[in-house]
Amino acid sequence: FNFTIDASDSKYSLDRLNVYINGVPLYGSKGKSLKNKKSQSLKKKINLKLSRGINKIQVSVHNQKGFESIRESFEVIYNVAEKANDLYIIAIGVSDYDDDDFDLSYAAKDAQDLISSFTNRSYVKTTKIHYDDPEPVQTTKKKKKKKKEYRPDYKYDYLKVHSKEHIFSITDKNAKKETILALKDTLMKSDVDDEVVLFVAGHGLLDENLDYYFGTSDIDFENPSQRGLAYEELEGLLDGIPARKKLMLIDACHSGEVD
Repeated sequence: FNFTIDASDSKYSLDRLNVYINGVPLYGSKGKSLKNKKSQSLKKKINLKLSRGINKIQVSVHNQKGFESIRESFEVIYNVAEKANDLYIIAIGVSDYDDDDFDLSYAAKDAQDLISSFTNRSYVKTTKIHYDDPEPVQTTKKKKKKKKEYRPDYKYDYLKVHSKEHIFSITDKNAKKETILALKDTLMKSDVDDEVVLFVAGHGLLDENLDYYFGTSDIDFENPSQRGLAYEELEGLLDGIPARKKLMLIDACHSGEVD
């Protein structure tokens, strides 16, 4: 699918282009840079791959002062036969740290359990309801009809949820920054309708600037920025990849908002 955008700013140069499909940024959270063009206008043909079903497409530009235009929106319905998509699971759990004083009991196990919860869904229980509608019963006063009664009929059907499952388990001593970040290349091979789950369990730390770091196995607990994995790097694993159904789960201290 393709369409053309025509954008301009009467005063400032355009800084970046943003295209969203069902709320997911096509060019990543930072958009597509236009700085090198040094222009106040842009006319560009956009090519994109649609997802099955409804595609809500939004387009905007930022100028060099950081102001975003009103997002122009339209919808495209892509009717195509249903098919099973691929599932990508990255499960990271660190129980065994280089610094033994900070070892945990269940983080690595939780990563394995999450994988099992997705990969062991071979059968699904389905229910059919059968209604019994008896004949009217004669009484001394007038005819009455019994209420319909239902009885469940259970059966188990094979359910193939995904076409292929790409499983990456990174636990304990293997959970180093370089190993984790290298998986971005694999996620870039995903398709638009694929699903990606990123799960991390272990220590979470804040540095002196209150920046968040996930505790890799070789993290320096006194200086987490040296070997820890910054939140932006975790988020960056999912940012800009073709798959549009993405979920990140963090089971660690300080994983919520810092007040």
